[in-house]
Order: sequence, then structure tokens, then C-alpha cells
Amino acid sequence: MASNNSIEAAKVLLSRDVKINEKNNFGKTPLFYVAENNCKETAELLVSHGASINEKDQRGKIALHDAAINNSKEIAELLLAHGAKINEKDEFIKTPLLYAAKMIIMKQPNFLFHTMQKSMKKIMKEKLLFIMHHITIT
Repeated sequence: MASNNSIEAAKVLLSRDVKINEKNNFGKTPLFYVAENNCKETAELLVSHGASINEKDQRGKIALHDAAINNSKEIAELLLAHGAKINEKDEFIKTPLLYAAKMIIMKQPNFLFHTMQKSMKKIMKEKLLFIMHHITIT
């Protein structure tokens, strides 16, 4: 129902009393797939029809995990606004927040390198000043 972001198809299925929180073989509901594919309109429709925000799949993930892993910012905002648990841990003891941070670092690896480089320069400068201070005292 959700993976193609076909809002019209979702509306038809919902009008036929499809179980909105029914899980597939992986324990995922349609909301997981709209989160994974950043299908905002369909996500809004599912949520407005009672989709369970914090339903877990077989790996302990909630839809917010999939939104974070796939950098689906709009879906993450929607889920959080409706009570998604940002600190919910999956089977790997990872939270949606951790996955989101990992995605930022993977998309901008130089960010982490430059941050570490600045920190190292500061530490080295402080050590040098400390050594120079002790040399002048003795």
C-alpha cells in the first residue's frame, strides 16, 4: 500500500477497511514503508487513520528508525509530532537519533575530520603552552 507513495491507492484501500497496522513477514506495517521512502502525503494519511507510530518490527525498529536511516526528514518530523519515541532502541541497541547522526556523518565525512582536527590543534596548543610555562619556571 505504501511503497509507491500512491496516495490514491492508499485512500481506496483505507476506504475498504484494510487493517492499517497489519504487519508483513518482517513485522513491518505500511507506515514503515512510507517512512523508508519519504512518502509524506501517504504518511499523513496513514497517521490520520490511526497508524501505530511506535509499532515495532521483528528487529525492534519503529518507523522512525526507518525514517532516520533513509534521511526522511519530513517523515521523521511528522512521526515525532505524533509521539514517536526518539530514544526507542532496536535489537542492535540503536536509537533513531543514533541512526540520524550516523547518516549525517556518512554524508559529510569531512565534517567529523575537520572537527577532530580543530580539537587536536587546540589540545596541542594547550600542551605546548603548558610545557613552555614549566620550562620558564625551572
